[in-house]
Amino acid sequence: MSAGSRRERKKKKEMIEVSGPTAQAVREFTYAHRDGHRREDLEALRLYIRDLYGESISVEGLNALVEQARIEFKARAVNEDMESILFSPDRPVPKFKLGSAFC
Repeated sequence: MSAGSRRERKKKKEMIEVSGPTAQAVREFTYAHRDGHRREDLEALRLYIRDLYGESISVEGLNALVEQARIEFKARAVNEDMESILFSPDRPVPKFKLGSAFC
């Protein structure tokens, strides 16, 4: 077995996908703890998800899901800011000129 295939297997093992109420719980946790969280907070979330939804997710897996949700929140905020800047009714339509650098 090559080192590359071992790395791929390890990456696949670390990837966790959740949907429905579990994903909503992770998003709400991420939003509530946007200033940071501790391992104890993740442990409480793990127990909450296990008790309510019957899903067993490791603390490390939850940490990865929280980080992924945090990135999605930031990306959504940046996208909304860009749209409000570019398509604001208070501003005229921007005029873009293509120079030789774009050809």
